[in-house]
Order: sequence, then structure tokens, then C-alpha cells
Amino acid sequence: SSTRRQPRSPRVVFARMRTKALMVFKLDDEGNTVYTQDMGNLVVFLSNSEPFCVPATSFPGMDPNYVHFRDFEETGFV
Repeated sequence: SSTRRQPRSPRVVFARMRTKALMVFKLDDEGNTVYTQDMGNLVVFLSNSEPFCVPATSFPGMDPNYVHFRDFEETGFV
């Protein structure tokens, strides 16, 4: 009598990931990307839907030079 192997069901693994580093680049006058640690007055929002940035001075309570990760449960400082 032969034993028949049952097919394995796919294994689903969920992992919570965290951003360890964030690199910010800007465009110079020639259109080249240049690494920077200073975004000036900007606050950047990254999310699953649409990234955008705003001037921090236009919104009381916003700190300049910050990147907010929305839908990712993280906030980063540049």
C-alpha cells in the first residue's frame, strides 16, 4: 500500500517592519540628486496613498525638517 502525501497549505507570515534609516535627496540646478540632511522649513508626509510636503511655518504645531510616515505608524526626523 502506498501512502499518499497531502499537499501543504501555503504558510502566511506577517511581520511588523520598522524603518531604520531614511535618506533625503534634493535636485540641484542641473537636475542631479544630492543627499541632504536639511529640508529647511519643509514637513514631508509619506503614506500608502499620496506623498506631499508643506511649509512647517504655515501649520502651527508642525516642526520643520520632519518626515511623517502615515499608515505606517512611524515618524522620522531628518
